[in-house]
Amino acid sequence: RDGKIFARGSVDDKGQLYLHVKAAEAHIKTAGKLPVNVVMVFEGEEEVGSENLLPFIKAHAKELACDAVVISDTAMLGPDVPSLDASLRGMAYCEIHVDGPAHDLHSGTYGGGVTNPATALARIIASFHDEDWHAQIEGFYDDVDPADDFRGQLKKLPWKDEEFRAEAGSKSLAGEKGFSTLERLLVRPTVEVNGLLSGYTGEGSKT
Repeated sequence: RDGKIFARGSVDDKGQLYLHVKAAEAHIKTAGKLPVNVVMVFEGEEEVGSENLLPFIKAHAKELACDAVVISDTAMLGPDVPSLDASLRGMAYCEIHVDGPAHDLHSGTYGGGVTNPATALARIIASFHDEDWHAQIEGFYDDVDPADDFRGQLKKLPWKDEEFRAEAGSKSLAGEKGFSTLERLLVRPTVEVNGLLSGYTGEGSKT
C-alpha cells in the first residue's frame, strides 16, 4: 500500500527475509543465475525463542551444510540511508528465581520479620546499574571494543533524539552516561529486564 508493506512483523523480521528473496531475484534477472548455491531457511519464531529451529537444523544438517551463514536481523535508519550492518550485539538471556518462605505469608503478621522475595528481587535488579546507568555486573565490559572510529561515523548520521523519544512513546531518554543515544543503541552492551513476575498479580489487593 503506497509503496509500503503492511503486515505483522513486516519490520521484524519479514522485511529482512524478503530482502534476501528480492536480492536473489534481482541477481538472477540480471546475471541469469546465482554465482553460488544458496539455501534459504525462513522461520517465524524469532521473538519467542525459535524453539523449533535447532531441531530442524539438526534433522536436516546434510541439506543445510554450507561454507557461510548470513543472518539478517538488522535495520536501516531510513529509506534514504543505505546501511551495511556488519555485526550485532548478541544476547545472553538469563532467568532469575528468588525463593523465600515455604508458603504464602500474611504481610501484617510476618512483614518486617521475614525477607520478602519480591523486595529481594527488586534489590537484585536495582544492583545491575549505578546511578549513571553503567552496568555493575562483574566482567560485563571485558573485551568490549571502544569502537572509537565507528562512533565518529555515527555523528554523521541523520539522527534526532526527539524523534526517537516520540517513537518510543517515552517522556524522556536515558542510558549509559558519556554516550549518545545512537552509541548506546549500536555499540554499547546493555542490561535489560524483559519480564518481571512476583507476588499477587490478580485484580484488587491481597496482603
